[in-house]
Amino acid sequence: AVQDSNGNNLTASARLAAKLFTADQKRPSLETFDMRMADNTVLQLVLKFSEVVDITTLLINQFTLATSGNAHARQLTAGTFALVNSSTVVVNVSAADLAAMRSLPPLGTNASTSFLTATATGVRDMSRNLLTPVALKQVTSYTADLTPPTLSSFSLDYNTDELRFTFDEPVLPLRFVATRVRLQNRANTSDTAGFHVLTGGTPRALASDNKVVILSLQRADLDILKTKITLATQLTNTFVAFPDRAVVLDVSENQASIIRTDAAKPAAAFTDDGVRPRLSGFDLNIATARITLSFTETMQIGTFRSNAGIRIQSASNGVGAFSHLLTGGFAITTTNSTTIVFNLTEADHNAILDLPGLAVSKATTFIAIDGGIVRDMSNNDVERIATTTALAVTGFFNDTSAPSLVSAAYDASTLTMTLVFSETVNATTFRTDQLTLQSAATSTTRVVLTTGSTVPRNDDATVRVTVSRFDADRIKLALTLCTATSNCFLSFPNTLVRDMSSLPVVPLPDGSAVQVTYTADSVSPQLSSFHSINLITGQLVLNFSEAVNASSFDASVIT
Repeated sequence: AVQDSNGNNLTASARLAAKLFTADQKRPSLETFDMRMADNTVLQLVLKFSEVVDITTLLINQFTLATSGNAHARQLTAGTFALVNSSTVVVNVSAADLAAMRSLPPLGTNASTSFLTATATGVRDMSRNLLTPVALKQVTSYTADLTPPTLSSFSLDYNTDELRFTFDEPVLPLRFVATRVRLQNRANTSDTAGFHVLTGGTPRALASDNKVVILSLQRADLDILKTKITLATQLTNTFVAFPDRAVVLDVSENQASIIRTDAAKPAAAFTDDGVRPRLSGFDLNIATARITLSFTETMQIGTFRSNAGIRIQSASNGVGAFSHLLTGGFAITTTNSTTIVFNLTEADHNAILDLPGLAVSKATTFIAIDGGIVRDMSNNDVERIATTTALAVTGFFNDTSAPSLVSAAYDASTLTMTLVFSETVNATTFRTDQLTLQSAATSTTRVVLTTGSTVPRNDDATVRVTVSRFDADRIKLALTLCTATSNCFLSFPNTLVRDMSSLPVVPLPDGSAVQVTYTADSVSPQLSSFHSINLITGQLVLNFSEAVNASSFDASVIT
């Protein structure tokens, strides 16, 4: 084993005990540590110590991954490693620890955000010396996660108006880009009616699972989806595509895997709309007799029934209110929409105008509806609005159109003149002394009625004038006036009558008089009284029920 200076070998001897032994008292230290995240499901920590350590003493829960300054930290709870004593230990961090770490971005997402701390009991060397405590040691080598997140499943819920996306690893929900989501009615479609690219939405995280993104759909997209009757109406026609990888990022900022439009992913769950739509507002245009109904979602225009329970009333609670239940209407809207526009019937329009305290301003215009007037795209009836909680008008457009005469007729037998106007007129403003009958559109032969001719006091679009006997006789005595339709015309100024909004009638002056439909007198005159006889003058005075033609008088028939 050894020789002296003269080349003599060491004399063999028995084992000798050491006279002095100094045990290893130097504590091991962590020299470097590496992180490997090439696979997004596995995190490896490579710990290099200053000497061989006793692997049986390694306590994973004494190691903590943190960002600089410990702003975010995760104390490890479990992991696996080879039971071999060595100065280099490779630890596979548990899935739970990896998931927890990913929920604390930017922890562990790159070298600048990856630090390690360890307590003295983290591991011992072969001499049982405790580890030198580690205080925020930065990673030496960082192998990034390069695996893109992949969509595992998705679902659509029309009750909450949300899309729910579940990925195979934690993602950054607030980095989700809704405008890169395309919904389709099958795995491969190019038909524009069969797909829709979202225009927006609000993403949020699910507190219990950072692999899930919940996207609240915006009203505009919901309305478009509801109008596409072959898209996203049931589980079998609900698919999603991500044509752009940048739809979302994982915590290592890897873009998500593309889902091609010719290989869209089917929904795992679909919840149909079970919520009844609401009438959110309405407009009334008295001038055009038009109502616009606005709903909280798209409605089926084919189910709209204007005569199924729409009531216009003058007060929200219905107490002491004027009201009118519509009998019909004519829909202007022809496609499924959130807005339905329809015109009132003439009868309903005039009925509303007839009621003096109804729909004369915003403060006197409310609506109540029954649930059967229309249904949404999922066949839910609209929510009823009771007459005790009627909805106030949103936009009110008052009558700006002056009433005009539509037709006129004069019946000489009944002494009735029937005037039909374009809308209900206020009977209390009607002045019979403004009516002039004349023999032509422009004529000097004319008779102006007196106030003795009267009209009923009810407001209506049709006014029936009872012509007084005095006025009727004056008409007959004119001889060439109103003996036929051809010589019967009517004129009047704008002071004749006003409508329910106090707008004066459109005047018909001389020169623009309108022809009156004439019905000849078929009632025979009667001798109403034998007034007097003067034997000195030989004069006999007879009173008749109406004006008679003097040239037709035959005294020889009097006895």
